[in-house]
Amino acid sequence: MLLYSQRMTPQEFIAKWGPGGPAFSLNERQGAQPHFIDLCQLLGVPTPGSSTDYIFEQDTLILGAARGYADVFMRDHFAWENKAPGRNLDDALRQLLGYSLALYNPPLLVVSDRLIIRIHTQFNGHPSEVHSVALHELDQPEQQALLRRLWTDPESFRPKKTSRDITEAAAKSFSTLADGLRKRGPRSHGRPARLASPCRRSGALFDAMPVLFFCRRRGPAACANV
Repeated sequence: MLLYSQRMTPQEFIAKWGPGGPAFSLNERQGAQPHFIDLCQLLGVPTPGSSTDYIFEQDTLILGAARGYADVFMRDHFAWENKAPGRNLDDALRQLLGYSLALYNPPLLVVSDRLIIRIHTQFNGHPSEVHSVALHELDQPEQQALLRRLWTDPESFRPKKTSRDITEAAAKSFSTLADGLRKRGPRSHGRPARLASPCRRSGALFDAMPVLFFCRRRGPAACANV
C-alpha cells in the first residue's frame, strides 16, 4: 500500500485540534471524520475510502440485533472509535468490543478523544497491551512512527509474550512460593504452631494457592503461622 504525501505539519495539527484551537470545540459527530483525515494527512497514510476494506462508519450487528457503527474500520488492521475531548475512553473501548466480533476481530482497537490516542491489542493467544500517544507528542517522530504502524504493520503490535507464557510464569512463581513455605516449617519467628489453623490441619504446605486463598479470605491473623 502506498503512502500519501504529508500535507499537514505536526504543529498545524496540534494547533487546530488542541485546546483553544478552531476545531477543539467540535462535538463527537462533527469532529470524528475531519480529525481522522487530518491525522492521515499528518502521518502520510491513506484516508478511508481508498479501498473497500477501509471505510468510515462500518455498520455492525451487535448483540440483540441492534446496530452500531465503528467510526473507522480497516480489515485485518483496526477498528477506531472517536470521542469528543474529555469523554470516557473506557466506555469507547467497551463500545468497540461490542462490535469486534461483527468486524472479524481486528487485532487492534483504537479509541481517541482527540487529546489522546489509545491503542489496545487483541491478538488471539496473547495478553492485551496498551499504547498511548498524546496530542502534544505528535511532533515526535517516534510517536508518529508508532501510529503509522497501525496502517503499515499491525502485526508489529503483537505482544512478545503469549498468554501461556504468563500462565507458566505464574505457576512457577507459585511453586517457588510453596517451596519457600514448605522449607519454613511449622514455626515462624520462634512462635509455636497453632494447630487450630485450617491451613495446618490440611497437612503439609504442598500448594501455595490454597494457602493464599485462605489467608486472603480469613485475614493475616488466621494464617500467622502458615
